[in-house]
Amino acid sequence: MNKKNLKKLLINVLDEEASPEEKLLLEEKCQKLPWLAEEKESLKKLISLLQQPETISSPMGFTEKVMAQIEKKPARHERKIPRWIRSPLDVHLNWGWKWAMAFSLVFLIWGGMSWQNLQMQKLSTQVIQLEQNMLNIKNQPVPTRFFFFHPQAQSINLVGSFNNWQPAEESRMFDMSGDGIWSVSLLLKPGQYEYMFLVDGKEWATDPAAADFHSDGFGNTNSVVKVSREMQI
Repeated sequence: MNKKNLKKLLINVLDEEASPEEKLLLEEKCQKLPWLAEEKESLKKLISLLQQPETISSPMGFTEKVMAQIEKKPARHERKIPRWIRSPLDVHLNWGWKWAMAFSLVFLIWGGMSWQNLQMQKLSTQVIQLEQNMLNIKNQPVPTRFFFFHPQAQSINLVGSFNNWQPAEESRMFDMSGDGIWSVSLLLKPGQYEYMFLVDGKEWATDPAAADFHSDGFGNTNSVVKVSREMQI
C-alpha cells in the first residue's frame, strides 16, 4: 500500500467511515510505520480540540447594559465608523470554518512532507547515478600486458577465452629486443580469463608466470589471469 492510500485510510478511520478490517489494518501499519503513527496521533489531537464544546457565560450586569444601550439614541453613521475601527474584533467560527482550517493545516504538513520526499527522491536518483557511473568506470577495459620467454620461436600468438581461442592480429606477440622475450598488450574488461601461447602456429604452451592454472579437460593446462581496475600495469 503506497503512502497516498495510507493517508486516505487514515482519514477514513478518523471520520468513522472505515470498516473494522480497515481499522485493524491501520493499527498494523502504524506499528510498522512510525511516521503514520505520528500523523494519526496529531490528527486525533487536532480533532479532539475542534470538538470541544464552546461555553459562553454572560458577565454580570450584561443584560442591564444591553437594555441601556437599546434605549439610547442611535449614533450617527459618521460616529459609528471610528468607533467600529477602535473596537476589538471578535471572530466566531462555525464548524465548517474550523474543519477548513484543520484540513488546511494538514495540507501544509503533508505539503512539507511531500517536499521532503521530493528531496529524498532527488538524492536517491543522484546516488543511483553515481553508482552507475562507478560501475561503468569499473567495467572499462584495462590494458593488460603478457610476456613469454621463448628464444627459438618464430611467431607466437596469445589465444584464450577473451578471443574465442582464435589467433588474431591484435593478439600477435612480438620480440622487440630480440632477446627471446615476447610480449603483447590487450584491452580486457575486468574479469577472469584462461589463455595459452600458440608457438609457430602448432605448439601450445602454458604461461609459467601465470597467477593460476586450470585444466582444459583435454590434457592441457590453461593459464589464468584475473583482470581488475586495481591492477598495476
